[in-house]
Amino acid sequence: MLVLVFFAVLEVFFQIYEYFNPRCDFMINPLSQDYDYIHKKQVCDSWVFRLIYIDPISGISQSIPNQHSSAININSYGFRGQEILMEKPEDTYRIFVVGGSTTFGIRSPDQKTISGHLEQNLNKLNFDKKIEVINAGIGGITSTDELQLVTTKIVQFNPDLIIVFDGNNDIVNFAGKTKNKWSEDAITLTWKQYLSFYKTPFVVGGIIDDAKASISLSIFNPNFVEIAQVWKKNMITICELGKQQGFDTIVILQPFLGTGNKTLSDFEKENLETRYVTFSTQSLYDGCQLLADELNNLENYCYKSSDFRNSFDDINESVYFDRVHVGPESNKILADKMADMVVPIIE
Repeated sequence: MLVLVFFAVLEVFFQIYEYFNPRCDFMINPLSQDYDYIHKKQVCDSWVFRLIYIDPISGISQSIPNQHSSAININSYGFRGQEILMEKPEDTYRIFVVGGSTTFGIRSPDQKTISGHLEQNLNKLNFDKKIEVINAGIGGITSTDELQLVTTKIVQFNPDLIIVFDGNNDIVNFAGKTKNKWSEDAITLTWKQYLSFYKTPFVVGGIIDDAKASISLSIFNPNFVEIAQVWKKNMITICELGKQQGFDTIVILQPFLGTGNKTLSDFEKENLETRYVTFSTQSLYDGCQLLADELNNLENYCYKSSDFRNSFDDINESVYFDRVHVGPESNKILADKMADMVVPIIE
């Protein structure tokens, strides 16, 4: 009885703690101020309680197929969004958008991710084919993982175009090391499926993860020159594969907090000056610039490459939830820019 009382008291404490100190930034960000608490909680839980495994085809971590929540749908192939056929219909132009959690759209419903907006934009133009945009974003993925995903899995779906939207994960996680090879153990899967109301493991695990991150970031000293070379090599390999397999490739360097000439909101300034100071922000920008310097070299191998770091220069209000993730309306801005690049290819 004493043990049960102890865990009950602990659970009450962590329920209160998690309410006032949410791990999901969507709960407290100015971009979510128009949503009620229940809606924000649904969006956060849809991301947190996704089930992850090592995909047997690609060999990297991906969402377990056939998951459906209030904000996120995972189809039978583990991609986010509506169901698709492996064999592409004759009247369809198929686009895959590959990248990390920014591509996946962790704070947006399916139709308001970059892929969702892009598909809507293109189908409004009344091409003689249906335009299908598939969200192949995976949280934490680097260009090494992206190359593996494209070569082992995406090529089976006969894409017409692959858009790679990345940069941040390579800089932080080092592109040469495949990070996305983990799956959740049976206990975690059981908790997520049946005991998600029990917050103690979630809060305690989050505190431990934050502590580990602080330690790793304090010794964060990557070789950005090497990272840029690995990234370029991976992108060239994808583009060369496209020439062999009959699809075009666009490579886009993504924006993140502090890049470009955007006037930061108070919330974004606070994030940059407090939450991410350990990252040595200037060194991250230097690393990002090395990737940008390689974009022109990619033009010799890929259909097109582009630098999106200035995408939000004309916006003064908050765009970023954290260091790299943006909201649904900002996803639309990015999708609009992508559409401008894609239309000439389709035509």
